[in-house]
Amino acid sequence: MKVGTRMLLITSTDVVVDGLSFSEKIATHTLLKKLLRYEKRKGIINVNDVVSESNEAFTRTVAVNVLRKLEITGVLRTRSLGVKGTYFEILHFEATKEICKKIGLVKR
Repeated sequence: MKVGTRMLLITSTDVVVDGLSFSEKIATHTLLKKLLRYEKRKGIINVNDVVSESNEAFTRTVAVNVLRKLEITGVLRTRSLGVKGTYFEILHFEATKEICKKIGLVKR
């Protein structure tokens, strides 16, 4: 990765993390932990299941807003499948790892 690209990546992930509320950071932590388990970096996730399995206090609406924000910034691509869940694809794995570091999911 070139130095300019690395600088742009760090700056854009700073903007993403700074734009999240406290509850959105908790939801991002939980969602990214779940998403990073997929080997192919894409799959189907059910937001209701993630919220109910989590011991953290955030709502489905907050989790969906986090997915939207990550999609707007170009980190993820999502598509609603209705009651079946949400299809996701991680577009920028390096940016995902940087966001995890900044939120505290992965130690530096």
